[in-house]
Parts: sequence; structure tokens; C-alpha cells
Amino acid sequence: MSMLEQHNAISNNLSAKTTSFRYRVARAFLAAGISFNKLTDDIRKLLEESGNRLGDRGFLSAMIPIIAAEERESIKSEIRGQDVSVMFDASSHVCEVFAVVLRFTKNMVIHQRLAAIRLLKQSMTADQCAAELIQLLTVDLGICFKNIVGISHDRCSVNTAAMETLSRLMPRMKDIGCLSHLLNTVGTKFETPTLDEFVSLWVQLHSKSFKTRELWKTFAGKYPKRPSPTRWWSTWEVIAELQENIESIEPFINECKYSPKVIAKMKGLYAGHAPIIKLQMAAAFDAGKPLVQATYKLEGDGFLAQLVYTLMKGVENHLNQF
Repeated sequence: MSMLEQHNAISNNLSAKTTSFRYRVARAFLAAGISFNKLTDDIRKLLEESGNRLGDRGFLSAMIPIIAAEERESIKSEIRGQDVSVMFDASSHVCEVFAVVLRFTKNMVIHQRLAAIRLLKQSMTADQCAAELIQLLTVDLGICFKNIVGISHDRCSVNTAAMETLSRLMPRMKDIGCLSHLLNTVGTKFETPTLDEFVSLWVQLHSKSFKTRELWKTFAGKYPKRPSPTRWWSTWEVIAELQENIESIEPFINECKYSPKVIAKMKGLYAGHAPIIKLQMAAAFDAGKPLVQATYKLEGDGFLAQLVYTLMKGVENHLNQF
């Protein structure tokens, strides 16, 4: 008995036709990436012109476990006996999200499938992360340990510790740390203390006043960049913008009358250390540029192995010049 037939048996007050209609609507919404919240009364009436009663969003939500189970069975069928690589990641933005993607090849074509995306109440420990992956890969999807040839992940300490556990169980598995994450970590090791202090004040100044951003636009022709805690190299982009408009920094500071306490600190710092700030800025800009370019190019999708080799050779050759 299919999942849909089981659901229909439980909901014996519904006809098979009505259940099938709700299932097809729910699947169409999910496939199109449309939230069930978009099901307005007008859309419901339009869909119900087919002669089937749709009901409210709750009836569509009841179909999600059925559709998810069918998708899982479809993935199991696709990867049965196949070597697979695994990518997993977690994000603490808004809530903790744990996502797992599988990659495998058929007829020399790379296929990619989202295997799981789960919302967690809190971040996982290394043991919990390893257990979650084992449950999903081997129990839920029926993948043999010997068929897992690689696992890609970012290089946070929890993931690194989880991989130590998994490597003992998966004899062919290659532990592949995220190269973009590594390149970004390199950038955090730049030792430019005076520049860091100046950039911190610069960001503080523009985060407090729209008028300061408007004033900078009159010098640089565009609003100042601001760093993002979730965007790699965003602080370097602030430094790059300052480097490109280096001759405008001092006139801007002297003209700016907003946020007087911050401006006073910037004036004092720049007046006493302008040469070292400019030197550290130029060094950070030149050293960081190939790292930034490599990071952004590696955010793409597809077969990246050859690109990784080329980019890393370029980065190595550039840094050897310093």
C-alpha cells in the first residue's frame, strides 16, 4: 500500500479522488517553491472549479510527510549500489538548520539531491552530528559505508571532530574540508592592528548615521560598504573600497560633522598613524585580492576540482611574492 493509500485509509471520510487532488496540489506547490500560506481564498476557489474540495492549508500540510517519504524512496532507488559523496552544513542564522546533499554520477553525468534539511532547537555536538549523518545515510537512505567516497563540510571544530568518528566507519571516505572556508580563515590571520582599529571606527561611524553615508557618497560616488557577519571577505571589501578612494579619506574625515566622538577618534588615529594605515591597507588589499577572487569563484556549482587546482596554484604563487 502506498503512503497516499495509507493516508486515504486513515482519512476514511474523504474520497480517493479528493485525497489525490489535495496530494497533487500540495506536490505542485512544493515543487514550485510556493508556500502554502500563498493559498488565498481566490486561489482556492479557482482550484476547486475542478469539482474537488481543497480545504484549508492544514489539509495540504498533512501531505508533506507523504511527499517527503516518497522523495526519500525515490532517492534510495537512484543511489542504490552507487558510490556517493556527501555535503553537509549547518547555519545558525535565525535558527539552526542542518542540510545534507548527495552527489553521484550516472552515465558520466553528475547528479545532486537534497537528502535532508532539518530545523534544530540548538547546535549539535560532534557526537550528535556524526550520529545524525549515520542515521540519515545508512538507516534512512540505506547507503553502505563502503559506498560513501567523500564528505565535504566546513572546517568548524564540531564538524572536524565528527569526521574523526565517521572516518573510522567509512574506509573509502575522503574528508574534504571547505576550501572557501579555509581561504576566508587565512584572511582573519592578517596582522594589521592599526588598520583594524581604523576600519572598526569606520564601520561604527557609518552604522550609526545615514548622513555620514550620504557624505561619503559625495566623495566616492557610492554608499560605503559595510561588513556582514554571514558574508565571507566583507570586511576586506570595506578595505578595498578605502584603498580605491584613499585620497578621499582625510578630506572626508575633516568635513564630517556627524557622530563627533567617533570622528574625533578617527581624526586622532589618522593624524598620528596615516602612513602605517596606508601601508597596512595596501598590504591587506594586495595579499587578500587573489584569496577573495578564489573564494568567490569557488561558490559556484559543478565540477570544481580542476578549478580548485588552478586557483590554489595562483594563490600560492601570489603569496610567495611577499
